[in-house]
Amino acid sequence: MKQTSISIRTRQIAATRCRGRRIGMGTLRRLSLLVTIFLIASQTARSDHFSREGEFVRRLEAPMTSLLDGKPFRDALESLASEAGVSLWLDRRVDPSVPVDAGPVGPTVFTAIEKLADSRDCSLMAIERILLVGRESWVDETSAAILSIPEVRLGDRIDVAWPELTTPQEALKQVAADSDDGPFQLPHDHWPAVNWKQIERQVAIALILAQFADAEDRTDKPGGNSRRITRRYARGPVPLGRFSRVLKAADASAQLRVSPRWIVAEASMTAHREATCLLLREAAKGSRPDPDRDTFTLKKMTTSAENALRQLANTAGKTCVIEPSAAKACKQLITLEGQDVTLRQLVDLVASQAGLTARWQGDTIVISRSDPAANLGPAADSRQTPHLLAPPTQATP
Repeated sequence: MKQTSISIRTRQIAATRCRGRRIGMGTLRRLSLLVTIFLIASQTARSDHFSREGEFVRRLEAPMTSLLDGKPFRDALESLASEAGVSLWLDRRVDPSVPVDAGPVGPTVFTAIEKLADSRDCSLMAIERILLVGRESWVDETSAAILSIPEVRLGDRIDVAWPELTTPQEALKQVAADSDDGPFQLPHDHWPAVNWKQIERQVAIALILAQFADAEDRTDKPGGNSRRITRRYARGPVPLGRFSRVLKAADASAQLRVSPRWIVAEASMTAHREATCLLLREAAKGSRPDPDRDTFTLKKMTTSAENALRQLANTAGKTCVIEPSAAKACKQLITLEGQDVTLRQLVDLVASQAGLTARWQGDTIVISRSDPAANLGPAADSRQTPHLLAPPTQATP
């Protein structure tokens, strides 16, 4: 579903409407204060834990490589998240309509989304089966609010789905159901569709309200560096010394308790975010897709054959070498779209559209002009790339 109808509705609200009356900045500041008080009302942060054995973390660490340049930021994020079965929540003060210009992303779901986020100066946090994307202050405050929900209010997991153009008030009413959602009358806006599976009801409420908390306008920053949060991390491939250095670089007063299975860290939310990202990035280290076995999804893109070939070669960890006789043909525009296809299939398809041949030689992919006689048997190529969509009109006559 196209989302252009909502792309301009995530600007900062200077004045909006709520139940037919105009709301000024003073009212919005008071609303923001109420929302903030609700989000940090708990005085004792509950204990949460991070483990690579959890389904959510496994999905974030799954292999994924993609090229999404030209797509609107929100569309690009959601295409990766939906493909991986991951729920994502974007800060409403980040413009979702700016085209992506990040090059190839991957080699895991988390690092792919992180590279898109980095291209817009956004931060990430994986927490309670949700991946938060947005301004650093907003991500930290929202994460702290979620981790501060008392244990006694948890245990009510629900599926949440609302259609495109749902208002914040409608979303809150659906999620809160019979629970006490507080005296909130949220500003009018239209939000994109969501589909959250088995999320804690109180977490969903916190996510909705967090969109109206002015994280950057507050001076005490309780979600960032002054508030202490306790979280457990399963011992894993990251050495304890390195984990400790990353944590304390963000919060010099961070405290660690270590057992054979767990690291218990008491630190600022910023430090927990850095530690969580460190652990999720670890799965991508030394990970390069097997060109004949690993498959990935390529969202529709139109670019020159040279650009596509160089980006695909970079994804494979190889150098693209274009022979002089093939330089002109590489300037042709090609269109690609693929699902569950190998890297070699994509390289071969790009080459064939431009009348080229790709030879994999050690650490290089050599691109040369095709022998016309080799193009007389397309049936074999079509059998190799059954899931690829490539308009034949783009091919060289």
